[in-house]
Amino acid sequence: DAFLGVVAKILELIEEGGGSVEKAAISAAAVHEEYPEFVGFVEHLFSHADADGDGSLTAEEAQHLIELLRTHVASSVMGLGSEEFDEAVGGIFELLSEAPEGGITKEALLKAATSEEHPELLEVAEELFAQADQDGDGVLDEAEAELFADLLEDYIGDDSSAGSSGDDEADESADETESASTDEGAEGA
Repeated sequence: DAFLGVVAKILELIEEGGGSVEKAAISAAAVHEEYPEFVGFVEHLFSHADADGDGSLTAEEAQHLIELLRTHVASSVMGLGSEEFDEAVGGIFELLSEAPEGGITKEALLKAATSEEHPELLEVAEELFAQADQDGDGVLDEAEAELFADLLEDYIGDDSSAGSSGDDEADESADETESASTDEGAEGA
């Protein structure tokens, strides 16, 4: 997989830099002839990880980037965007929107994330829970639940944009072709 090669280059850069790395180096590592969108996607992840916005990652920020990359790679394997995945994620958002008084426990969230078709979603939910549970009490309060929802939306949005291979253009082309043939049929009648 081309993206796995890019991730390997980025991990190597972080290791060589003693845990820190500059944005320009990450961008250069993301360049791929067949998939030019990798650069923008990796820069987007870099921006999320660069907490102080200085254009370079500290060892702690680099670790966050590694977690984001690992989550994305897992989502690629899972088939993010499939109908089954969307249904599984829908259960999580439903739980978040109807948060019980006292917060959402990790167990309740993982139960909502359980999916026969996508067992890997449990790992993703667990990782995002750990990031969102800022006070470490094992329960998401209202603000932490909102953070979890944002992280999950970023996760879903990031994968969808990175995985785009021009299918939208193909769909538009097919729509135009169908429209043209319908117009021609109407003219011949």
